[in-house]
Amino acid sequence: MRASNAKLLNLYKESQKAFQKSEGLNLQHKYAKLDGVVSNIHYFEIGEGKPLIIIHGAVSTGDSWTNIISLLKNNFHLYIIDLPGFGLSDKINYREVPSYREHIIQVMDSLMNSLDLVKASFIGNSLGGLWISLFALERPEKVDKIGYAGKPLGMDNDFPFIMQLFGVRGINKLLFKPSNFEETKKIHDQILVKDVSKLSSEYVQCMSYASMISETNFSQRTIFESLLKFLSGLRVNLLLDKEMKKIQQPTVFIWGEFDVHAPLLTANKLVSNMPNAKLELIKNAGHLPWLEEPKKVANIIVSFFK
Repeated sequence: MRASNAKLLNLYKESQKAFQKSEGLNLQHKYAKLDGVVSNIHYFEIGEGKPLIIIHGAVSTGDSWTNIISLLKNNFHLYIIDLPGFGLSDKINYREVPSYREHIIQVMDSLMNSLDLVKASFIGNSLGGLWISLFALERPEKVDKIGYAGKPLGMDNDFPFIMQLFGVRGINKLLFKPSNFEETKKIHDQILVKDVSKLSSEYVQCMSYASMISETNFSQRTIFESLLKFLSGLRVNLLLDKEMKKIQQPTVFIWGEFDVHAPLLTANKLVSNMPNAKLELIKNAGHLPWLEEPKKVANIIVSFFK
């Protein structure tokens, strides 16, 4: 029998602490108060230096970056956030959000105000990359430098058929299921990393418990409904391949050699079309390159953003 949601939430928080402890960290839960449909964004804050906001991907939480925080905290003032609907941030029904694109800008504006930041640098993965791209396009004066770790969402319309089904109401309920430890490893092995043996048991357990919280599961389903249109891929106003050339900020793409979400050719095309972009290839890594090669990715981040 499945545990109650309250018990699962406690297990998730305990797994966060265990993962942090394994990485020599003891981060404190913080909440940014926002205006709009989302009232609270959960985040971790650590370090000194220039502000760097870290944004996770579509089937993850801010916890996914825990293994690299110790390598970055002496160089940056880090804000590791949970997007709305993920982790410990407010859950949300995206069926009630008229425009996901406008929602992103509203949340990011309010988050920056709540954190008392006029300008910051950003690094994100997948869905987090989409958030960063749109914010840079709409609020360029608030964005210093940009990093993408793994293919950012919005660069093309090449989605596996099963991912298109994530956006179909009803069907996605059958596909989005809580994942136990072994299932979480299997998902990572299939679409997120090259070598699943490099993932710590603490990380896998944390991601597993995060997926079991029912409100998170519902929010993620409605997010994909907002992002995707069946048989058409991304909704038109979220397809940014032609807009990326407008981004003037220094940008680095940290691309896993075996990122199954897009070939290296896609990365090269993006870099060539942007005025101030460069590519850093991480060999023997997948869509979440910092999980497999934390030191290499951290060195790139420190060198580029500092």
